[in-house]
Amino acid sequence: MGERVVVDFDQHTPEYRAQFPAIGHALREQCPVVWSPNHDGYWVVTGHDQLSEMAKRWDLVSNHHDVDGSRPGLKGI
Repeated sequence: MGERVVVDFDQHTPEYRAQFPAIGHALREQCPVVWSPNHDGYWVVTGHDQLSEMAKRWDLVSNHHDVDGSRPGLKGI
């Protein structure tokens, strides 16, 4: 497994809202899966094949955000 590609990406910025297609294309050209350290860190997946594969892997990916720590402590969306 290679090193993670770290980018300064934040989908909550006005720049992202104004330029999201171009920013997404630039990220995909750099690497189809990148890591952003913003908001405690998260993966950004822009590659079509990678997104398709992720959608099939419920055991690895969750959008559950365990706010009160009553479940496995996941920090999803």
